[in-house]
Amino acid sequence: MSFATRSITIAVALTLVASAARAQTPGRFALELRPGAAIPVKDLGPSELNAGVGLEIHATAQVMPHLQLYLGWDWARFTLKENLDVFEDADDTGYAFGARFFAPSIGRVTPWIRAGGVYDHVELEGDDADDYVSADHTLGWEAGAGAAIALNERWSLLPGFRYRAFSPELDEFGGKADMRYLSIDIGFSATFGGPSMASIGHR
Repeated sequence: MSFATRSITIAVALTLVASAARAQTPGRFALELRPGAAIPVKDLGPSELNAGVGLEIHATAQVMPHLQLYLGWDWARFTLKENLDVFEDADDTGYAFGARFFAPSIGRVTPWIRAGGVYDHVELEGDDADDYVSADHTLGWEAGAGAAIALNERWSLLPGFRYRAFSPELDEFGGKADMRYLSIDIGFSATFGGPSMASIGHR
């Protein structure tokens, strides 16, 4: 899929999310930043991965009282325990989309679960600029859970974890490989157009 096609797909998805949000709960959107650790649970082809770091940036739209849709960008970097030829790092970069359900709040804490898809690809890199391989984007899935902790009506902390899985095509590994890892992160959320989900429970 070309860059232009991917851009159009993302723009259409954002438009649909915005339309659904306006129809249900006008103006309630949030932006999230989620840095954290990435822990592999399976080798990438013949190479064992070290634990790495990751970052997620995404937007959410409230479409029902306890349901959000999300769309965002993800990145995670792992080092290879044993260098494969000239490669030293494996980067997972792509997009995440899906839904998050909030359970009833307990004071300032609101548990949540999320599930959705990923559209990611893997890049292998070495010290030299020529030591670079990139796989095409591949569809996969993710699921996770955590809690939203209200700081005030706009700001919340969102600690949580996600399991992510997809299978990129890497000729260097003899074809299809598996990327499977657990992301453990602490998120920061800013809500616009209404109170955050976490803040509703302690009013």
